[in-house]
Amino acid sequence: MSTRDAAPDEPQSLLRALGPGMALAMVVGSTIGSGIFFKPARIAQETGSFPMIMGAWLLGGIVCSCGALSMAELGAMMPRAGGMYVYLKEAYGRLPAFLYGWCEFMFNGPAANGALSVAAVTTFATLAGWSPDVWSNALAASGVIVVFAAINIIGVIWGGGMQALTTVLKVASLALIALLPWGMSLTADSAVAVANFTTEAIPSDSDGIARFVAAMLAVMWAYNGWEGVTPVAEEIRDPQKNIPLALGGGLLVLTIVYCTVNLGYHSVLSVPELAALRAIDGNEKSAAVALIEKQFAFTGETGVRVGQLAISTVILISALGAICSGLLYSPRVAFAMGRDRLFFPALGRAHARFRTPAAAIATQAAMAVFMIVLSALGSAFIPLLKDKSVFHILTDYIVFSASCFLALSVTAVFVLRRRLPEAERPYRTWGYPFVPGFYIVFYLVFLGLVFQGNPVESLAGFGLMALGLPAFALFRRSDRH
Repeated sequence: MSTRDAAPDEPQSLLRALGPGMALAMVVGSTIGSGIFFKPARIAQETGSFPMIMGAWLLGGIVCSCGALSMAELGAMMPRAGGMYVYLKEAYGRLPAFLYGWCEFMFNGPAANGALSVAAVTTFATLAGWSPDVWSNALAASGVIVVFAAINIIGVIWGGGMQALTTVLKVASLALIALLPWGMSLTADSAVAVANFTTEAIPSDSDGIARFVAAMLAVMWAYNGWEGVTPVAEEIRDPQKNIPLALGGGLLVLTIVYCTVNLGYHSVLSVPELAALRAIDGNEKSAAVALIEKQFAFTGETGVRVGQLAISTVILISALGAICSGLLYSPRVAFAMGRDRLFFPALGRAHARFRTPAAAIATQAAMAVFMIVLSALGSAFIPLLKDKSVFHILTDYIVFSASCFLALSVTAVFVLRRRLPEAERPYRTWGYPFVPGFYIVFYLVFLGLVFQGNPVESLAGFGLMALGLPAFALFRRSDRH
């Protein structure tokens, strides 16, 4: 039997070693990264009022929950390595599946890991009192990628264990951030001000639709990655039960955490104060750090510094955990493609000792480093991108590109219900057809507005997809030979 035909439990394939707790940790941990810390400033600047801010976060949670409830049907039905690549191939054929895998492995995954690495280095610089230029930042971020690639290569248990640990730390820390202002409101030194919820920072000459699109791009980046458990389905025990539980439970946790953390931010910081945190040099202050600085101002410089260090450590752990997750699930897409002979066959082989897709992980890491350097070049030399940080360039592109394939994957629920009505479905989408239908309609409108307001990132996404067409023809030809 060849590697491409190997059963999930055979030595030359992946190891089914992840339990339900790790599956849930992957949904939550791969999603909570830098967005909840670095995007609130942009969201406040674009929406300009507390009701609109909370509405954007809640809408993002509802939309992604609809996607998760839909994707859970596909994950339980086809618990194989590759996630959306598998679903798209089953529903639409090899070309759309290849284009997804091409973009995910070559661009989206590396861009996400690159953005998170940049955020991690920026946070570490805050901790260390270091002010790196764009090239020092890029070099340090590349080093972070190399370290976490090595952790994931030596075993899925190592990668999964790191994911579970960082997820627990992230959720506990975010809960503390959300509750700290209210707990301190019982003392005379609290910075909580209910009046913050009625403050506004809306530019009088701004376009409301454009502001909504920009805010939702930021929100959807914070929720980006919730589908990360599906590519590792082949390594999850009892996937028919654990994948739906992880997706449904994970989105519930994420929505609650994000909304309560934003309540905590705004209990201390007014909308104009949050909006003023946004910078264009890549070194903007996170909302959590600003909250701590104001909340602990009464303790003096030493107390504020201790709080800054504590929050910066939380942000650093959060970003590193998300990088670990990205290097855990994204290479599994290339692994599935290589096993199907739709990509480099070497990427479809599991390491004989570690039982991980080592070649795919190493290649993904190299692509992330390339993306960091490319974005640094763009930020330094391309006029249209000079007013954007490397972090925002990468995240805006990812949201648009990934959203196209997420919408297609959720649509696959309808396609496969029609084409394969008798197929075994251990879980059926709750609220079908309205839940997947709402998700699809939202994304059709959202993607149209994003294209109108962010043509550079949108055209870049389409261009990188188009590059996959000749690559698909090349791999199809080589497979036939």
